Amino acid sequence: MAEVARAFEVNANVLHRWRREFREGPGNAFPGAGRRRWDEGRLAQLERKIGQQVPEIDFLKGCLQRIEEQRKLQALTGKPLSYQQIKTQRDGAEALTAKRMCALAG
Repeated sequence: MAEVARAFEVNANVLHRWRREFREGPGNAFPGAGRRRWDEGRLAQLERKIGQQVPEIDFLKGCLQRIEEQRKLQALTGKPLSYQQIKTQRDGAEALTAKRMCALAG
């Protein structure tokens, strides 16, 4: 907490008070006439975008993992994985359409 206080040049006691007030009632922690940083519509839009990107990121991570596994196997055995071996290793890719997977894979 002290490090954050120094970084933002705010007294540590103020940060502790703000945290306590927020825990007691998040809606009342920072009352005032200021404008909100994000409107509710924008927040909902960003949450939807995150929801869309999670399976895409998982898919791409899986692709990278399979590529790395294939490279290691090829280095050890001298031969690449077959298409059937790669296909059976898929996990979680069903959440994306084939068209989207192709677009993500390039």
